[in-house]
Amino acid sequence: MKAFLTRKSFKGLYAVLPTPFDKSGSLSWSLFRKMMNTMAEFEIDGVILAGTNGEYFSLEEKEKVRMTEIAGEILAPTKINLVVGGTVLSLEGQIRLGRKLRKAGAQALINMVPIAPILSDDEYCDFWKRLADKVGDIGLVIYNLESMGNMPNVESLVKLAENVPSICGTKEGHRNFKQW
Repeated sequence: MKAFLTRKSFKGLYAVLPTPFDKSGSLSWSLFRKMMNTMAEFEIDGVILAGTNGEYFSLEEKEKVRMTEIAGEILAPTKINLVVGGTVLSLEGQIRLGRKLRKAGAQALINMVPIAPILSDDEYCDFWKRLADKVGDIGLVIYNLESMGNMPNVESLVKLAENVPSICGTKEGHRNFKQW
């Protein structure tokens, strides 16, 4: 199993992949394998599965885990890192799924905070610390999505990164260029 991603190792070019579905709306395992085999041929640093582009909200937990297992097997002989979306509706759900994805081969999770009323910066930081503590050795990529309304200030993000070593990066989904 490859080492989990850190701030030092989470760098380079990552392909954010769609999830292939067949005409009936089911996940197409044959197309998924074909896509992963194609990715394994490229000289990229990583792939991201089951994020917003990967229809994470349309996938069942068992599908996310199986996708991670398949991708992990195909990418094992390569240097390509595997980041998988672990967002679900609750912290407890994200912890449960995160543990399963780590075991299945994910090197990092890309997660949003649960959909909830606006969190204070302290609540936001507490969410990430609890997720890191409970999931264990895996990198965490914070997905800051403006439309979700849970965007901490820059100082809070810096403080969070200092207090939670497994946070390896962020994906900024907003237009606040000063925050970037």
